Amino acid sequence: IKSAWKKRSGNSAEINAILYHLLKKSGVKAYPMLVSTRENGLLLPDFVDIFQINTLVTYVPVDSAKYYVLDATSKFETYNQIPFSLLNSYGLCLDREKDKYTMVFLKANVPSKEVVIISGDIGADAKMHGSANIVSFGYNRTGKLEIFKNIDEKKYEEFLTENDNNLKLSNLKSENV
Repeated sequence: IKSAWKKRSGNSAEINAILYHLLKKSGVKAYPMLVSTRENGLLLPDFVDIFQINTLVTYVPVDSAKYYVLDATSKFETYNQIPFSLLNSYGLCLDREKDKYTMVFLKANVPSKEVVIISGDIGADAKMHGSANIVSFGYNRTGKLEIFKNIDEKKYEEFLTENDNNLKLSNLKSENV
């Protein structure tokens, strides 16, 4: 971890271990959590094997029902939702002070939402002109934000129109990105 801090670069486990140590030093009750991403397969809660685990995240319990799972390697994830790659799986929370290891089911308690508002007029030529407002929340927001940040505007317009040649975007405006 020290070499990753000095190099300002490291693998996901090293980066999340740094986050864990920073939170512990600041007085936040945090624990390292061993997890398996979707690509690696599910962590089997009855029989955890070292080969099932492929990364480490930081687990911050708030009370008996609420907790945060933080992954510092993704700039699009937010602190208040489970990283999508870990959703609906298990994590092995490590409490070295109490020599206690707990399996935690990682689930989203808040639904992901998207609101689409379309306003339009159909002209005499049977063409529709109007506007659409798309507001995304939760996983919908983080997924679209990642796409928006990683591709150019032309490809994002194609993504929004789903390559439908009948839809033409004349103006694309993004807020609260």
